[in-house]
Parts: sequence; structure tokens; C-alpha cells
Amino acid sequence: MLTKNPTDYLAFYYRGLGNEELKQFDSAIEDFKTSENILTKNKHKNLVKEYFTRIPIQISRVYRKKQNKEKTIEYADKAVQADNEETDGLQWRALLKEESGDYIGASEDLNEALKRKPTDKKLKEMRDGLTYKIIQDKRETASR
Repeated sequence: MLTKNPTDYLAFYYRGLGNEELKQFDSAIEDFKTSENILTKNKHKNLVKEYFTRIPIQISRVYRKKQNKEKTIEYADKAVQADNEETDGLQWRALLKEESGDYIGASEDLNEALKRKPTDKKLKEMRDGLTYKIIQDKRETASR
């Protein structure tokens, strides 16, 4: 694909996924960033809008596998900022916050996502599970 069209953002994106699967993390990040750079020059940005959120999430996932927490959060933040209507970035960042024990921050992200998509069952389930963890955490703290 890239031989025929060296500016194909999807080819770089999918090669990035392949490199991630092969645990070639630096190559995966490079491919995702190249895909993102090509997209920013795309004249039909509205047609590929979802990738402006999807690519930073993928880069964040790779940095998570590399155990680089700072870059993981940096790209999760970029995914959230990429589109103020999308919920994928908020959902991903909420998961990261929950894993790090920031239940309140995760809850805030999920509540923002639910403002954008109030009927999303998966978001509601995530928020409900998180609410339970927050209540349990408060009970444990109070009993100490």
C-alpha cells in the first residue's frame, strides 16, 4: 500500500497496529504519528474525524505497554481534546485513572462522556461500577 501511496494514513495506521501486535512499540508509535500528520493535511477532515481521537488512544495504549505513564496520560488527554463530541477518549482516560486509583477523576470523565451520550449503556455500566468502588473506598477509609 505504502509503495503505491506513501501518503495513505490508513496504511500507516494499520501498520502501526501490526507493529504494536509484534511488540515493535517504537515503530508502532512512529507509524501512528505519521498517520496523524498525514491526516492533519487531509482536505476532507470531517470524513476521517474519528481517527483524530482513535490515533492518540492507540499511541497512549502503546506507551502504556512501554510503561511510560507520563506519555500514556499525555496522549489520552490529546484524545479527549481532539473532539468535544466523542466519548472514546474520555472512556479511555477514565480507565487509566481508575487503574491508578483516581476514582474521582475517572468518575468525572465518565460523567462528561454521559453528557455527550446519555443513553450509552456501556458508559452507564462503567460509571455504576466506579461509583461502587468509590463507596467501598470511602467505607474502608472511614473504618480505619
